[in-house]
Amino acid sequence: MTAESGKGNTLHYFSGRSMRIWRDARGLTVALVTLGALLWAVTSGQAASPSQACAPAPSTSGTGYWTPFGDSQWTGTGLLTASRADPSAAYGVTCGGASVYGQALPTTSAGAINALSFDFNPSLSGASGSSPRLVVCFSDGAVCNGNGNLAPTQWVAGSWTHVDGLSSSNWTNSGGSCGNRYSQTWSQIIACHPGATVTQVAVVNDSGSLYGSGEQVLLNNLTVNNLVAHATPPILGVRATVIAAAGTVRVRRPGSHRFLRIKTLSSVPYGTVINAGSGTVRVIAARVRNGTQSGEFYAGSFSMHQNRQGVVQAGLSGRPTGCDVKSAARIARAPSSVKLWGHVKGHFQTRGAFGSASVRGTIWLTENRCDGTYFHVVEGTLWIRDFTRHRSVILRRGQSYLAPSALPRHKDGDGDYDHDA
Repeated sequence: MTAESGKGNTLHYFSGRSMRIWRDARGLTVALVTLGALLWAVTSGQAASPSQACAPAPSTSGTGYWTPFGDSQWTGTGLLTASRADPSAAYGVTCGGASVYGQALPTTSAGAINALSFDFNPSLSGASGSSPRLVVCFSDGAVCNGNGNLAPTQWVAGSWTHVDGLSSSNWTNSGGSCGNRYSQTWSQIIACHPGATVTQVAVVNDSGSLYGSGEQVLLNNLTVNNLVAHATPPILGVRATVIAAAGTVRVRRPGSHRFLRIKTLSSVPYGTVINAGSGTVRVIAARVRNGTQSGEFYAGSFSMHQNRQGVVQAGLSGRPTGCDVKSAARIARAPSSVKLWGHVKGHFQTRGAFGSASVRGTIWLTENRCDGTYFHVVEGTLWIRDFTRHRSVILRRGQSYLAPSALPRHKDGDGDYDHDA
């Protein structure tokens, strides 16, 4: 995709949700109070101010590396967000986006930031300073009330626009020693917060203040220094897009002997081994036809592949230990299994040593144990293939099944199901 620079300097951004100012051809200054500001002022009983920034508090369950919030969701072409007018929402609109914070920030010194930008592709055209925007939060303001805001002056539906924070003079400021300022450069924003550190950087879509029926915006190339979230479209059978949805996720690409932690949205080839034992990984894969499918895996490691029919297979990595212990009493204590949880929407499959499970929209557990491969369904339906018995079984919510490591000596019966939840 090719980014296009936004053009035009006739508009000056006032705040995320309060007022937009522009000069017409006669030099007259006109102020528009947005719907979001009116709704916020009515519901909160406070006057609108530039401190209203729809940037979230850091998520306790997020990684800090461009963690999505609101209704945002990573897709194969970027972060998909939507916003609409909503009097019940905090600022009169719904909002979504992604933020980077905490140890994930490449620097907490505003003066050390040497790259600060994002690209966006909206569903509707506009000319304002209150739609997709960049928010930098400083430590001298509570809940991101001391911040710098940068929004584009205009955009075209279906077209990518590039917003560069370091070259723009359309920043606005709230808090700090300068108070409320407009038409600022990034250097001027920094000067307004002497001694303060950067606590969070967010890219936000809150365009419900402009379009009551809502606007959908795709965000991509979210950049702070060397921390870039870039969505590369997945290719059927070739590569997938992955991101650490929570905790720590490491990947080992084909041909490599090292596991590397993924910090932002990453493109990996099939054949990659993913370690999500201490985190949750979101996998975005191509469908046979247009579009993508996605799923989350956690509490285990797996190798990832995709066949020509578009089914993504997560093959459990590792072997259970202690299976060679002969004492029955010690067997109960010693063995450890290899597990993997999945929660997907699309055509996915988990594969254990003695069986596989195919799904389309399910939450389920796959576990390699000493006595076989165990499956349990929390939600949805599993299509099990038992490699040992050479048969297929359908499992539904609350059901479990063990594909044994060896055939029992007695006649095979129907005692394979465990119906406890």
